[in-house]
Order: sequence, then C-alpha cells, then structure tokens
Amino acid sequence: MTTYISPIAYPILKQQSKSRVLLDTSQYDLNDFTHIYSTSQHHRIVDTHGNILAYRYQIPDNLYDQLVASEAILPTVQSKATVRGAFQHRHYALWKDYAPEPFLSAEYCS
Repeated sequence: MTTYISPIAYPILKQQSKSRVLLDTSQYDLNDFTHIYSTSQHHRIVDTHGNILAYRYQIPDNLYDQLVASEAILPTVQSKATVRGAFQHRHYALWKDYAPEPFLSAEYCS
C-alpha cells in the first residue's frame, strides 16, 4: 500500500466542505497535483493525525463486469434535472452507524 500525507488536517477539510465555496485553483499549477492511477496496489491519503481521507483500490474486472451486466435487471427510472444536468440515478444503500439493525434506502427496499 502506498500512503500519501495531506498537509491539511481532516477538521479543516470538513469545515471547508461546509462552506460550499470551491477552492480557487487559479493560483495553483494543477500539474503539480498528485494523480493516483488505478492499479492493483492500494493507495490511501491520510492527514497528519492519521485520519484516512481517501482510499483507492482497483475493483477486480469480474466484479465490474457483473455490475455492468446487472444493470439490465434494474427497474427503469426517469431522469431528474438538476443544476448539473439530467441524470438517471438510484440509491441502493445500506448502512449501520450506531444502530442495532441496518438501515436500507427506500429504493433498496422497493
């Protein structure tokens, strides 16, 4: 695994994300930013306190192929227009943060 250390701590990033103000990149040379290619090696980005900010790994081809093939069995959905364009989207999610039973999204249950 390759680990990259972010000079900005998680609490600062979290605070900035709530401001809904995008970073002005005009003052930076974007070629200086690290680009992490998808490979079989795992990568993680942590802050100076060890908090994991991002984790990247390559999904095995057989799982990707199964996911693509499974789209045909999903129910159709209508496109929804947003400020970013018109997209079809579904939210099939389950999570279990601090609860005895997992929560399932409404679309997951239907």
